[in-house]
Amino acid sequence: MLRIFIKKQRTTTCSFSMILIHGLWDVLTCFNHLLEWICPEAHGREPAAKFKDGTRTQRFYYRLWNSTDYKNIKDLCNNLKHFHHKASGPDISIEKGAKAGLLRAGDSLSQTYFLSDHEDVRVILMAVYREYKGYFDGAFK
Repeated sequence: MLRIFIKKQRTTTCSFSMILIHGLWDVLTCFNHLLEWICPEAHGREPAAKFKDGTRTQRFYYRLWNSTDYKNIKDLCNNLKHFHHKASGPDISIEKGAKAGLLRAGDSLSQTYFLSDHEDVRVILMAVYREYKGYFDGAFK
C-alpha cells in the first residue's frame, strides 16, 4: 500500500503542473480507493460512529471520509467511472487557456483546467494528498 502511495506521490507531484485527463483519472481513482485499502474493515462505506474514537486507522478513515475534499474526489471518480452526472454530484467543467483566478506559477498559457464546482481539481487533490501523506508519515495520530 505504501509503495502505491509513493508511486502516486511522484505521479501527482509531476501531474499538477500539466495535468491530463488520463492522469487525472489515475490520481482520482487512487485517491478514492486508497482509503478503502487502508481500512478494509469499513468496506468503502460510511464509517461507523465507533470509528471516531477507534484505532488510528479507523480515526483516519472517519476523518477523511467526512471531509468535503474527499467527498468531492469520490463523487468525481464515480461520475467519471459511470459516465453520467448525478444531479447531487459536483458541477464538472473544463477550461482551456490561462484564466484569472486559476492560473498558478508554472502553468502554461494554454493550460487545461479541470474544475469541480468551479474549483481547480488540483486544489482538491492537494488537500487529500496532504491527509494521506500525514497518515503515511506518521503525523496523523
